[in-house]
Amino acid sequence: MALPSLEALSAWQSNQVVYEASEDFFFAVQLRRYSIFMDFIFWQNLQGAPLLKPILNGNDIKELFNLDKTGAVIKTILDGLLKWQFDHEGSSRDEAKDWLYTQKEVLGIL
Repeated sequence: MALPSLEALSAWQSNQVVYEASEDFFFAVQLRRYSIFMDFIFWQNLQGAPLLKPILNGNDIKELFNLDKTGAVIKTILDGLLKWQFDHEGSSRDEAKDWLYTQKEVLGIL
């Protein structure tokens, strides 16, 4: 096996420096974006958002609207309810039910 030429080593080192610089820049950009995202999470007090459960469950919704079916329609309703809860922190179950009644068409509850 022949040793690489001096020109080949020089070209490799120069490419390596450019690669490392672009990798550092990419990391810095990603770090900045993540930092902005985390600032928003804390500013909006959303640290516990992934753990938030709907104030009503699927059985409550089935009973509320006398639904026979479960599945996609219940998921759509629960997703809408969770969105509502983010804007109405501390709301009661009755307030959630009242809101759902006003959203029957939007959420596909017929």
